[in-house]
Amino acid sequence: NKSVYYTLPEFLINLNTSSKSSSFLKTTVILELQNQTDVPNIEANLPRLVDSLNTYLRELRSSDLAGSAGIQRLREELLLRVNKAVAPTQVTSVLF
Repeated sequence: NKSVYYTLPEFLINLNTSSKSSSFLKTTVILELQNQTDVPNIEANLPRLVDSLNTYLRELRSSDLAGSAGIQRLREELLLRVNKAVAPTQVTSVLF
């Protein structure tokens, strides 16, 4: 059973900073699905999914994204939020 990949719209987020300067995160999030039949549920829940990820990403600071450990934490947090938004569909991985 081959995985199916679904690319979400690109995110451009103004990160939470304590300074006057702005930091931005620009990323594309790709969802790994178990099969093609999951795609309609992802599309049906896209507004909720994008809102959930936007809300979470806006709270991040650039220090939260430092190093591979920061990216791994981000991946795990996004996966939790994605699966909550699209249940009962199961997303197996979040890729950047």
